[in-house]
Amino acid sequence: MHATPLERALHGAAAMASTHSIFTTTMSLCAALALACGPEQKETASDSTEPTTTGTTAPDSSPTTGPTTTDATVGTSLDTTSTEATSTTVATTEATTEATTEDEPLTACAIDECMTPIPIECDDEDMFDCKPTCVFTPWDCGLPQTCPPLKIQNTEESPDKLVLNSPVEDAVCVLQQLRDRTVGRVTVEWGDLQGFYGDIAVNVLANVDILGDEAVLMTWEWEYFTCCGDSATQSRRVLLQPTTYFDDCLADPSPENLALCLVGATPEPHNPTPQGYFLPWTLGMCDEQPPACPS
Repeated sequence: MHATPLERALHGAAAMASTHSIFTTTMSLCAALALACGPEQKETASDSTEPTTTGTTAPDSSPTTGPTTTDATVGTSLDTTSTEATSTTVATTEATTEATTEDEPLTACAIDECMTPIPIECDDEDMFDCKPTCVFTPWDCGLPQTCPPLKIQNTEESPDKLVLNSPVEDAVCVLQQLRDRTVGRVTVEWGDLQGFYGDIAVNVLANVDILGDEAVLMTWEWEYFTCCGDSATQSRRVLLQPTTYFDDCLADPSPENLALCLVGATPEPHNPTPQGYFLPWTLGMCDEQPPACPS
């Protein structure tokens, strides 16, 4: 059975009323949701302290991620620049420190004791690579060498005993020059000159400038510089024994007695300068005058 035109009109009006009712309800719900959610979203956005964060950025229709990539690139660049700047600063500081240390001039060694040991500094890995830590200038008054240099040393047959290894007349000459206070230079070397006692030579070379009064200037230099021993010793004005000491020595010019008069009984081949050692023809002390070469 077909509906009449009146029935179709009534049915359509009912449908339209139902549709309008649904639309009105839907719009009311949306408005309510907007009022509930809108202010909360704005508050969240305003509370953020980050200038740009991915979580609060509105969706972009562009397929690229430009801002994120830019941020990452800038961060890496800044970090790299900072690291390079820090490395450059450290390297520059180290180079400056090293240059300052190397270029810093050494001062003259202070000879403030009667017999002043010259300080040395050795390499940590090589105990024989040693250098003075101050400017060391041995005494040299330009005086003539009045006697041949003397050697008092051990021998292969007697490695633990020091004996005169120079002509007797050379030893007599040195003792006479010291007794008479003759202006000039004498040289005495003693110790294990050839390494008979140990693996290396341990000997001291003493250059003695006789000043013409009651004193001498001396420089002792070891055969080697090592962390295990002394390197050099510089004196002030060392006082000489009275002339009678030398007369007694010259009264018995045997090699054994001459050796005792020149270096004494305490030195040993492996230890030519015991603690506090002075050569026996001195008084073991200095006077108060400033050290100076004879005019």
